Amino acid sequence: MNPYGRIRQLFGYMILSAPDFPAEDETDLDKEFVRLFDLLAEANAMTKNEDKRRWIAMALQESMDALAFFKSGNEGEGLKVLQSASARFDNVTMGKKHVVNFIVGADGTATSTGQDEGGIKPE
Repeated sequence: MNPYGRIRQLFGYMILSAPDFPAEDETDLDKEFVRLFDLLAEANAMTKNEDKRRWIAMALQESMDALAFFKSGNEGEGLKVLQSASARFDNVTMGKKHVVNFIVGADGTATSTGQDEGGIKPE
């Protein structure tokens, strides 16, 4: 199975089991996150498409944030952020492109570009 498939499976397993993995699996939070980080790095190394690489980087960052939440005892937020990381990774396999749909000026004011997440300007 390619790294994408293994990552999808691992996200699913972690979302269902973290932070208290079944004893019979003989694993823990640290081991599973290291596996996830390694697989994301492998996927990034084999991916040439810049949009996909950005989604992988976002999934990795959110996965690291999720681990920090779990370690701090905030399991609810850890799970929420892990689910978000999984959704970011779904964008890799769906080939979703990054789209700028707002710009923040020097004064901190955000302005819409008029595009939705699909990069389409409404008529």
